[in-house]
Amino acid sequence: VGDVVLEEYTGSHTRIERDQLQQAGASLGELLSFEAGIQHRQTGAEGSYSSVSIRGSTGAQTPVYWDGMLLNGAANPSVDLSDLELLNLGSVDIYRGSTPPQLGVGGMAGALNLRSPRESGQATTVKLNTGSFGSKALQWASSTTRKQWQLSGTLSMREAKNDFSLHNNNGTPLNLDDDRDEKRHNAHFERQALLGKLSYRENDSLSWDTTLQLSQRKQGVPEWRNNAGNQASYATDTTYLQLNRRNQNPEGSNWSTRLGVYQQWRRQRYDDRLSQVGLGAQLDKSAVDMSGITAYAEHLGEQGTLALNADLRHESLQKHNLLNGKHSEANRKSLELNTQYSRFSDDDRWLITPSLRLKSSKDQFKGVAFDDGNAQIIDNTGLQIGLRHQLNQHTSLRANIGQYHREPSFHELFGNEGLFIGNDELVAEDGINVDFSVVRSRHNGDIELSIFSNSRDDLITTVFNAQGIGRSINIGKARVQGLEFTATHLLPKDIELRFNASFLDSENQSKLSALHGKQLPGLARTDFYFRATKRTLNTAFWFETKALAGKFYDSVNLLPAADVVLHNMGITWHHRQWQSQASLNNISDERVQDYNGFDKPGRTAQFSVQYQF
Repeated sequence: VGDVVLEEYTGSHTRIERDQLQQAGASLGELLSFEAGIQHRQTGAEGSYSSVSIRGSTGAQTPVYWDGMLLNGAANPSVDLSDLELLNLGSVDIYRGSTPPQLGVGGMAGALNLRSPRESGQATTVKLNTGSFGSKALQWASSTTRKQWQLSGTLSMREAKNDFSLHNNNGTPLNLDDDRDEKRHNAHFERQALLGKLSYRENDSLSWDTTLQLSQRKQGVPEWRNNAGNQASYATDTTYLQLNRRNQNPEGSNWSTRLGVYQQWRRQRYDDRLSQVGLGAQLDKSAVDMSGITAYAEHLGEQGTLALNADLRHESLQKHNLLNGKHSEANRKSLELNTQYSRFSDDDRWLITPSLRLKSSKDQFKGVAFDDGNAQIIDNTGLQIGLRHQLNQHTSLRANIGQYHREPSFHELFGNEGLFIGNDELVAEDGINVDFSVVRSRHNGDIELSIFSNSRDDLITTVFNAQGIGRSINIGKARVQGLEFTATHLLPKDIELRFNASFLDSENQSKLSALHGKQLPGLARTDFYFRATKRTLNTAFWFETKALAGKFYDSVNLLPAADVVLHNMGITWHHRQWQSQASLNNISDERVQDYNGFDKPGRTAQFSVQYQF
């Protein structure tokens, strides 16, 4: 109970399984970008800041959950996917258009749910990974089951020098005399991650589970000039703790319930006391705490399911400037309630899912741009309705329309850290999403075609200046609409083909003449992906191509990003308890910049070997 019931979901859904997540050299953001409607942006090499966009939404507008616990917050609106260890994931669910009631908060264009491993039995796996530019990893995973108890854990240690080659134009693209080829400086990172999960089944209905995840990351902070003497650094320690009690269809009742409590601690230290990155000398410490109680209940009727969800949360951010002694605090208390009724027709060919979301939040600030102790109270209501019709055994039609809201985060309001400047004049953004899709499934493949339109008001977006310094602004109205096509097909001789294509039309409808009619920054108009896999007895060969075109770095569309075509290939081999993988990524050695002035690596190679006891 509490897991998303796909039979009652009317949007577009994709699941990335564990074997895909363990692809050698892959990052979570990159794997997500291979799915239709998702674009990935990363500030550089392995371990650097990484976020994804669903159907033109920003990272802050994309809710990311961990086993149903929302990771986005007032202090961290965008989830940095590079903080998350792939070994700790059992699968990843992508929901486009609408957000299932089991997850709560609705995203502008969908949501992600990261699911921890759910293996049972006795198993231990050790994995070694090595790759280009000093990439190394040691990973361990184990699970054991004793009667009603199940215990599993993972441990990962990963690091990379990230000293790849880049072409530095020294900030003067029209002057070729000062251009030079050099190594990337101060882009190293190291991360340790630990996950523990303990489950207890009291009886056939009642179960308990506790999940604890710890991660520690240290990294350099490169800057656009690639100064060899740059010493700026960033360190993050994160703890997630979650406890759930689930009662699944107890005897004599049609109600199932889940009651959970959760806590997140995040400690960050940013050191640029030599003023080498761009906002002056900084030495800041911040502490983010988030705690909450979540309750979910569902009633199974003869023709439908009633779902009720409540989330009471408290978030706090404390920032300390260690150079001048200044201290600031921010707190947000929020309550969200949502309900959905999933109604099936007598012949089960029709499904309708009306839902209602209510949210109230209260912010208090101290020592920042707002008056000390000033409280801001925001209330909003969101309506959503979904429809699904099964035309025949192989074809279904789906449609959704819904309202969504998002309050500005503490960081967007008064961030002033690293490469970001706060804006205390921001107001909440809202939007309406409409989508329609046709899905056809056969034994040898699936085809899905989706169209969507998303209108947004007071849209919050991040704009960057020539030095890469970002600032969030309300740009007024915007409209994002697009088309998605996905297809998979199984050929004879164990050959699998997969193809995704997305076409995105984003328009800034701001009253400002310089912005009106322009494309929203950071979004590619066209996105293609193709993969072919050939399997033999114990070996799989694969080749994939990813293409992006029509993107701008800035809101006035004066800085176009280069179109990108990337090719990757790899091989997986297994024999008894052994498995090895090798991949060659970006075969043609393309130079890619998701953010203007911040290169990603060219050609890279990765190799891994694992043994299961």
